[in-house]
Amino acid sequence: MTPALLALQEVTFRYNSHGQVVFERFSIQVRSGSITAILGPNGAGKTTMLHLLLGWLHPQDGRVLLNDQPLRAYSRRELGQWIALVPQGEHIPYDYTVLEYALFGRTPYLRPLDMPTEEDRQAARQALEQVGISEKEHQFVTRMSGGERQLVLIARALAQQPRILLLDEPTSHLDLGNKNRLLHLLHELNCQGVTILLTTHEPEVAAGVASDVILMNRGRVLRSGPLEQVFTSQALSEAYGVNVRVHQLEGRRVVLWM
Repeated sequence: MTPALLALQEVTFRYNSHGQVVFERFSIQVRSGSITAILGPNGAGKTTMLHLLLGWLHPQDGRVLLNDQPLRAYSRRELGQWIALVPQGEHIPYDYTVLEYALFGRTPYLRPLDMPTEEDRQAARQALEQVGISEKEHQFVTRMSGGERQLVLIARALAQQPRILLLDEPTSHLDLGNKNRLLHLLHELNCQGVTILLTTHEPEVAAGVASDVILMNRGRVLRSGPLEQVFTSQALSEAYGVNVRVHQLEGRRVVLWM
């Protein structure tokens, strides 16, 4: 069996000492080389889980492991070279151009006060080309549509050249064309050796890209494993609390809900 590259082991987490428990003895594993989709309704704890894996939040109990080492054993610079995040959205207070914003992904490779090199600019431009917005590199991000901004966030993460890519609801602002482009891009990155973990509440997205699926609800793992074992009518109905049916149509899984 392929070893876990990223894991939460018996994690308990609450946002403050008197707050409601978000996770209690919560465990997941992300296999090296996999595309793992975390599926579940809003409020399942998916974003909190990503922030724990990034080290932005710290559990009260349990362990967060990266490549079999505790996450705290890595410096922030090292973590930035291992893991990149594409958030659901981000407040952008200044008029950065698309290229300038993508260059922020090169930060883990620069020392304090260093300016980006031509190699960094090439990495950023390649990332913009990968997401299909290279012709917009001189436009201001603040003047772009929500879907275009999402593509800029993805480009920034790709410029980081991570070994693990985390994406939080990456298709939520994308139209069908760009959604299709993103799923193809995730397949390409995975073929290049990038391990991918994405959260989504859209079962169709998981069906279109994932090798592994983790079903969550209210801070609990309901089921986890290979897509063909977990992505079933019964499991999805349990996760979402509605009657869900999974059908095969022209070789693809199609999800219907009643």
